[in-house]
This record gives sequence, C-alpha cells and structure tokens, in this order.
Amino acid sequence: MIVAASVLPQSVKCGQRIFEQPQCEEHSMATFITTLKFTEQGIKAIGDTRKRADAFKAAAKKMGVKVKEIYWTLGGFDGAIVFEAPDDETASAALVHLGSLGNVQPTTARAFNAAEMGKILGKLSK
Repeated sequence: MIVAASVLPQSVKCGQRIFEQPQCEEHSMATFITTLKFTEQGIKAIGDTRKRADAFKAAAKKMGVKVKEIYWTLGGFDGAIVFEAPDDETASAALVHLGSLGNVQPTTARAFNAAEMGKILGKLSK
C-alpha cells in the first residue's frame, strides 16, 4: 500500500520499523527457506505431522511470521517450509520454538528474490 505523503502522520509504522515521512515505503518481510528432517520422536508420531504443521503456522503467526507453504518431501530431507519474517531475530524465535518441540531438526537459509539480489549486486565495487 502506498500512501500519499500529504496524508501521513509525522511518523508511520511500516512493518516493524518506524520511519519519519517521507522515507516510509511498503515494508516487505525477509523470506526464509527451512529444510526439515524428522527426529525419531517425529517419525513415531508421523500421523500427527499435519496437526503439528498447523500448530506451527498458528504459533509463527503470533510471532509475526507468515508461513507461505509447508511441504513434505522425498529425498535428502523430509520437509520444507517457506516463510517470511520481519527480521532475523523473529525468524530465529519461530525456528527455536519449532526445534524445541523435538519432532524435526530445522536448517534455515535466508532467501533473496531477484529484486533483493539486484540490490546486493549493486553494492559490489566495480
């Protein structure tokens, strides 16, 4: 949502950050991709995996994390989660919560879309 500067108050909250006008832009959250491996406990209770996924989505939402997708996979890992968080600390809190339940071992990477990668490349010296 873009709001004309003339209707903005002195400071505007964008996502989790406060900006003085006119610096406020629509705040986009960082994207993360987490791969999962079931623990022995998680495999023994595999019948509850969808319930646990729903519970994680709800807990993550309360922390300010938006779970985009949860996948169950074949191959080198058992699942993957794609989610957005306002910052690394919030993402870490959600994943510490997930790991502390003992059903999966998460491994997470910060993901960058094409526009974000363009900004990163723009910072390289030429």
